[in-house]
Amino acid sequence: MKEPRHEAVREEQRHEAVREEQRHEAVREEQRQEALRREEAAREEVQREELKREEPRREEPRREEPKREEPKIDSKALLESSGLVMVETARSKAQFVPQPDEPQRLGRPRRERPKALPQDEELQQVETRK
Repeated sequence: MKEPRHEAVREEQRHEAVREEQRHEAVREEQRQEALRREEAAREEVQREELKREEPRREEPRREEPKREEPKIDSKALLESSGLVMVETARSKAQFVPQPDEPQRLGRPRRERPKALPQDEELQQVETRK
């Protein structure tokens, strides 16, 4: 009696394996179809790009904004009407004043520290015990 039961289990396992293989085959077929659709879409995209390159570009005519001209102001007449006089100095007549090389020190002056005197004798290490 044990043999028919094992046979039934094995038969069921075979059927399950066949069903599993069919599911895998269906998934593979879906993947193939999806790959074909992607390739077709890529080809169409390339064709669209080529058509865009071949078409002459149509640009809208540029509309130039009307230029706003600033009102001309005569500075001399404006100054004279307000009672002022403009004085200009020629660069050749102006004197050149060199800037000091050292920047002006701000804040309180620093304290000068005494410089260490050089020692003529050698240093010695001394051990101490506590």
